[in-house]
Parts: sequence; structure tokens; C-alpha cells
Amino acid sequence: MPSSAPSSISARLIQPLLREWEAGGRDLRVLEKRLGVDLELTARIDGRIAYEMWADVRLFCVEETKDPSFPLRATERLDARSLPLELYLVGSQPTLREGARYAMPFGSSLVDGLAVHLAHDGQSGFADFRRHDEPFYPPELAEYFLLCLWRFTRLVAPASPPARAVTFTHRFPRHGSSLEEFFGAPVHLGAAEVGFRFELPNVDLPVASADPGLGQLLAHRAQAQLAENTAAFTLRDRARHWLRANLRGDDALGARLAKAMKLSERSLRRQLAEQDSSVRALVDDARRERAIELMERGKVNLDAIAEELGYGNAAAFGRAFRRWTGQTPSAFLEQRRGH
Repeated sequence: MPSSAPSSISARLIQPLLREWEAGGRDLRVLEKRLGVDLELTARIDGRIAYEMWADVRLFCVEETKDPSFPLRATERLDARSLPLELYLVGSQPTLREGARYAMPFGSSLVDGLAVHLAHDGQSGFADFRRHDEPFYPPELAEYFLLCLWRFTRLVAPASPPARAVTFTHRFPRHGSSLEEFFGAPVHLGAAEVGFRFELPNVDLPVASADPGLGQLLAHRAQAQLAENTAAFTLRDRARHWLRANLRGDDALGARLAKAMKLSERSLRRQLAEQDSSVRALVDDARRERAIELMERGKVNLDAIAEELGYGNAAAFGRAFRRWTGQTPSAFLEQRRGH
């Protein structure tokens, strides 16, 4: 089963969306008022936001512009003023290979649970992006995040040629059908890993912005941030992980979750509220992610899906699914058959 959505990401990862929104003559205050975007926080190099904030802004921008590729086009706005701290670490080293290794310990500050595994075979290399030892997920963030990394690569090493291939584990594109155009490389969906395949010499291209001294200073800042984030999001991460496999059951889900977390229900609610979350929000996210996963895998028995997600019947599941996606489960399945 793929991993759940991250609880938090670098606030800077939302910057391209905000800039693309503004570039179209739109007012950022709309996002601030309607979605609660903290514009000051998103500008901070060490700021963090809940993943749900990024997801809400992404969906809102797509719906308002009626352009499914809006998030991918937005990555063109990535520049030196909007880089997350962890990408500054990469760009501080003499080559991309050295930069990637230098920044690896701080992956969880960029996207919680992130780890990058570099492997090579002869002259070919592969960068495998994982979260909590599973392929990088969810698909919407995977497409956006990898394209941000490609934009960053061209920013710090302009001579970098495109990857040999880009791979994703999900079977259907989440931002329209032009992924290959954006990456400038073949894109393989339904693969076993999420990542880039590249010619090995390409990672040894020089980085024009290299400044190892600055990198050392930034690494100290990143270390402090990582320690802070680990403490702040541990409970929410644990709750998300547990919910993925325990939605089905007759007992109240909140009570079962509290017991699994070794907390009283009151303490669980209080601690999650301190992290800007709730049992209801986590359960809703887990059900949505699992429902889409099951239907993408070809499971079409709505009664069985409803039971697995902890709903009393298919009608209740159908109402929830329409709230999540704006369409009925049947319409969703029909759309996927058309691909």
C-alpha cells in the first residue's frame, strides 16, 4: 500500500503556485482569505506548512483557472528567491552529486519522511524518492515535486541535459497528459519507483552557485529545523500511518486510534489540535486516499469499498466521494476507463 500524504512540507514549496496565481493578475489575498494561506510564513526559508494547505491551494488554483496543468506550469516560477533551505544546501556544493549527498540527512525537512536513494549501474544512475521506505506519495505532490527538482537542477547547473526517464508509481497523470513535455523526457507511469534515471556523468556537472562555507552555516540551521519538525509532527505521522490499515471496524474509530496511540481520546484530540489537525480530518484523508487507490487498482464493488473504509453503506461512501472529488464513484471509474 502506498504511503499516506505527508503531514508537513517546506513552506517554500507552495511559492511557485502563489507566483503563478499572481502572474495571472490574480490577488493573493483571495488565497489568504478563502484558504487561510499565511503569506508571511510561505516566504520564510525555514517555514513549514501542513501538506493539506499545499493540496488545498493546488486544487483551488486548478479549479479556478480550469487548467489541470497549472501546478506544473507554476514550477517555472522557481528561482533563487523561492528555494527551500534544503535545496540551498544542494546548491552550495561543487557538484550536483556532492550537493545531493550533503542535503540527504535533511530530506524530512523538505517533505516529511523523505529519503533519496542514489544507485548506479555502469554509466546509468537512478535517484529513487521514497517516504517512510515506500515510493513517494501522493501522486499530485510527486509530479509537482519532481518537476520542481528538475527546474532547480537547470537553475544551478544550466548545462544539465534532461533525465533519461522519469518514473511514477501511479497509473494516471494528475495534471493533464503533458508530463513528458514539462520534463523534456520520457515519463513512465505505473512503475515500481518514483524518480529520475540519468546518465551518471551528469551529476558531476559543476554548480555555479557553490559556496561550501555558506552550506555549512545552512546545515546548522537545517539540523535545528529537523529536530523541531521531528518533535512537532510525530503524533500526526503515527496516526496517519495507523489509520491507513485500520479504517475497517465496528468500534468507534477515534477510540481505537487513541488506544493505538496510547492516549486518552481527550489527549489525542488536544495534541492533534496543537498540530492544526483533528481525528476527523485524518480519518477523512485516509478514507479519500484509500478509496482512490482501490478504484485505481480496478476495484469497482462500491459496497466492498464502503465496508473497507468504515462506511455503513455504499450511499454514505458515495456522498463522501463526491465531496472529495466533485464526482460520483461511477463517474470517476468511467473517466479512468477512458484513459
